[in-house]
Amino acid sequence: PGDLFTVRNVGNLVPRAGSDPCDDSIASAVEFATGILNVHTITVCGHSGCGAMAALLDGPATTAHLRHLGRWLRHGDSSLALLDDGADGDDPGTRLDRLCRLNIRQQLANLRTYPAVDEQVQAGTLKLMGLYFDIGSARVEVVRPGAPGSPATATTLAAEPEPR
Repeated sequence: PGDLFTVRNVGNLVPRAGSDPCDDSIASAVEFATGILNVHTITVCGHSGCGAMAALLDGPATTAHLRHLGRWLRHGDSSLALLDDGADGDDPGTRLDRLCRLNIRQQLANLRTYPAVDEQVQAGTLKLMGLYFDIGSARVEVVRPGAPGSPATATTLAAEPEPR
């Protein structure tokens, strides 16, 4: 009780089950968490200004010299496809942070492609949630799962002010 099983990767990406290129690292972590550890909650965490999401926005030329990173970031293409160009005007920071939030919701959807996850969510024994950390304001938003293209339902949690 109280232990965390943490998996970190570039862009907090969860490749869809059976994706190409496949990723046994994430798939095995999902299997271990749901089949051995019997976790009750899987949380996908993202943050403002994410470099991986910035690389997705900039396109493949950004990572052309980084073969493995470029291949890995292809798992974020489904998040990028959700971004409505022009919805945020010309502000690249707003566009990036919107992609960061959309990515959390997309990765929660990707988790549901794993049969064990989907079965446990449907049975009510596993909860999926997302957290978005806005670095500039030191605020955390809870991003609820849902249709990846729909607006994110978020609850903002304010950071405690530092004592004076």
